[in-house]
Amino acid sequence: MIQRKQRSKNLEQKKVPSAQDLRQQTWESIEGIVALLLKLMFEILLDQAATEQAGAGPYERTGGRKKHRNGTYKRNLTTRFGAIEELMVPRFRQGGLMHSLFAPYQQRTDDVDKALVPLCGIERCQYS
Repeated sequence: MIQRKQRSKNLEQKKVPSAQDLRQQTWESIEGIVALLLKLMFEILLDQAATEQAGAGPYERTGGRKKHRNGTYKRNLTTRFGAIEELMVPRFRQGGLMHSLFAPYQQRTDDVDKALVPLCGIERCQYS
């Protein structure tokens, strides 16, 4: 008898998440998945651009090589789908990688800057 009362008391003490909490947790997990997929897509596109500019893939030995890779560097980029942290950007020994995904020192995509303009009241927001 005491065990039944204890079990029912334990069940009453457990907090059942509200519909709003469940909705928020679901959207946070979806945003995390989208940010991860966007990071993977950016890294694949950057690697393809590096392969095209170098004239050879990573660790590939060809006579038509134009540039030599020199590892990668990490950078963060804020998109409308969330922050992409530690995006791996390939680099070369002779000059930088030329691509059209983002500018060399850009920390936010243009659509995020456009959303910040009404908040800042200036043409290009100064907050990083």
